[in-house]
Amino acid sequence: MFSGEDVDKKVMVLSGGEKTRLALAKMLLLPINFLVLDEPTNHLDMAAKDVLKNALLHFNGTLIIVSHDRDFLSGLTTRIFEFRDHQIRQLDYDIHELMEIRDQEQASAQKIQKSQSGEKEISASKQQYLDNKERERQRRKIEKMISDAEERINSLESDMLVIEAQLNNPESISASQDYSSLAQQYGNLKREMEETVAEWENLHEQFNKI
Repeated sequence: MFSGEDVDKKVMVLSGGEKTRLALAKMLLLPINFLVLDEPTNHLDMAAKDVLKNALLHFNGTLIIVSHDRDFLSGLTTRIFEFRDHQIRQLDYDIHELMEIRDQEQASAQKIQKSQSGEKEISASKQQYLDNKERERQRRKIEKMISDAEERINSLESDMLVIEAQLNNPESISASQDYSSLAQQYGNLKREMEETVAEWENLHEQFNKI
């Protein structure tokens, strides 16, 4: 793990990575048969990782290694414990086999998510189509009601003009009619006209809101 002038360095001048290498070297020289290593490759360069891995491969004891370095773990471990979803699982895979399985699971999950998203988009498009159809139906219905109201207004105006002419010229009133009955009829037509105009205005407001 050290070569050249680095061999003669004092511990106090070593960098963080060099101190890690020194601690690992001392540990591997001790007469022990059980090692627990937590992210042992942190701060190590590729050459130091290779030296450490080779030393651990020749270690005659039990290793517990916590690491995210899949290349370092490959070929070094015989059993994997995975901490996932608040559970601990023992897996009989090599680290690369495990990562391939996880990649496939992720790809499958993304495919399902994409499919569900597509279904939601189709459903949303269908609902929008139905909403548009309903709005169009309502608009046609109100347009018909507006047209009917306008026809009624025109008819009422014509009837009122006829009666107005008669009321303004009493001599034109026939024997079967009298002035008071015509005036009452005119009043009824006027009230109906006001109601129909109000209805026409309300229909236009409804139409503009759709």
